[in-house]
Amino acid sequence: TNLDCLDLDSLISTFRVLDKDGDGVLTLEELSGLISTTGVGQFSAEEASEIMAQADVNGSGSIDLSEFIALLTNPTLLSNQKYGWRIRSGFRVFLVMGGPGSGKGTLCQFLTERAGVKHYSSGDMLRDEVDESNTNTNSPLAHKIRQIMKEGKLVPSTTIIALLKKNLRRFPGSLVALDGFPRNEENYNDFDKLCGSPEFALHINVPDHVMVERIMARGKTSGRADDNIETAQKRLDTFHEQTKPTLKLLLRDGIDIYNLDGTASPEEIWNQLVHDCPALGAMIRKNML
Repeated sequence: TNLDCLDLDSLISTFRVLDKDGDGVLTLEELSGLISTTGVGQFSAEEASEIMAQADVNGSGSIDLSEFIALLTNPTLLSNQKYGWRIRSGFRVFLVMGGPGSGKGTLCQFLTERAGVKHYSSGDMLRDEVDESNTNTNSPLAHKIRQIMKEGKLVPSTTIIALLKKNLRRFPGSLVALDGFPRNEENYNDFDKLCGSPEFALHINVPDHVMVERIMARGKTSGRADDNIETAQKRLDTFHEQTKPTLKLLLRDGIDIYNLDGTASPEEIWNQLVHDCPALGAMIRKNML
């Protein structure tokens, strides 16, 4: 049936996202990396081993595509009953970090077009909440967010995480570029508790004066309330005081950070990424097939 074909496509997509190195099989390490918005977090080593023991029919020490599909389409298997819903609803996340006007959106557009990555912007998420075309624009939450954004401050972590949890469910079986998040240490810790750790982080380095120039130029056409000189300076201050220190937390937790020179052209930044970030290499190659 069409539903069966759609389900098969979904399973294949999930398998490809799990298969980080693109070698056609899943290892224990790759199984352990899947995260979800269920609040359960990542698979533990013990859970991944339990799945491997039942799915690895040929005893190769890994799970190929046929074994993966068999696992998730056989309702009698204990691993399917216990973990099937988490595997199907799970996704992988990496972070795209940088100050306001650093070029995060442009890089994420390239990642979507050239690597098949799903892009989710925490900033766009907040702007959508206060968009006057939305029915909830007059809600107390929208009013609160609108005022905070005009002041260049950070929206409370509880609000950010609640919106992320709701919206990230749209990306099952995907590799997601989380743009502009975490914004502070509290965001980072809350996300880790809810979903798990990101795969890696991309950090776009741009001098402050260049970011201000870009924001002012963008403000001529963007229509964004926060694209003005006063708010831009406040956003930069907030970035340095609260967001940039989260890079130390990533390093503490052993998460790779790939630093990119954001003063280069978009194509040059892309070439830096392709050359320096092997974690995305497999995804880029698979998307070119």
